[in-house]
Amino acid sequence: MNKLKLVRFLKEVPQWDLALKLGMSQAQVSNIERGRIEVGHDLKIKIARALEVEIGEVFPEGNTGGGQVLQ
Repeated sequence: MNKLKLVRFLKEVPQWDLALKLGMSQAQVSNIERGRIEVGHDLKIKIARALEVEIGEVFPEGNTGGGQVLQ
């Protein structure tokens, strides 16, 4: 389980709810959690704010995925 999924689970935020807060599809959130989509800095900030945590709690080591970068 990656950090985004773990934090989301601990905060009891369903994937669909996070997607709604971010203005994206549930599939996109799933792909971010699976590392299929790299996350740009602006989106990292948005995700952290939506989960009410610091960026480092969700993205401690940076991007490791090999897909497109979403801002």
